[in-house]
Amino acid sequence: MLKKKQRYRPRVKEFGLALLAAIHDGMDLVQATPRDLSLAIRMGGLDMVYDERAERRKDSRRRAIKTLARNHLVRVIGKESNQRYEMTTDGRILWLREVIIGIKKKMPGGLLCLISFDIPERERMARRTIRNLLKAARCRQYHASLWGTRKNIVKPLLELIDLLHVEEWVSIFEAKQR
Repeated sequence: MLKKKQRYRPRVKEFGLALLAAIHDGMDLVQATPRDLSLAIRMGGLDMVYDERAERRKDSRRRAIKTLARNHLVRVIGKESNQRYEMTTDGRILWLREVIIGIKKKMPGGLLCLISFDIPERERMARRTIRNLLKAARCRQYHASLWGTRKNIVKPLLELIDLLHVEEWVSIFEAKQR
């Protein structure tokens, strides 16, 4: 979970987000070719074109991974010859946030996704994280802690709620509007 004193994570470039997505999908970044990474980036919905040479790509990949590790979004495991990368909880939260914001697909059958939460004051950071996410995802606020959207954000939102350990205070409903 985000640290108590941290209000806002520094923005990670799109390449860093693509690396987070590749780590989440289990891609071996050491063995991956630049073509594999660009394919993963395109499949992740990030339209980026890299015209640099292979060595420059490796250097930019290393710099991006170091930046992600410095921001505590990725944990580097092993020595340089046999490195593996694991996403931290903060990295997964940031990645899920970007996934939820990027969803364009509507709920099936004209349903509405309603998010209701009553998170206690002692969990203020989790409450602020969810509220800011819902604002960024352009959800509509119906009441103080009742939000809704026509986007199909149920699965990634459930995963985020599990990561934040607030499942007992958050409810997600699928409703039909009259």
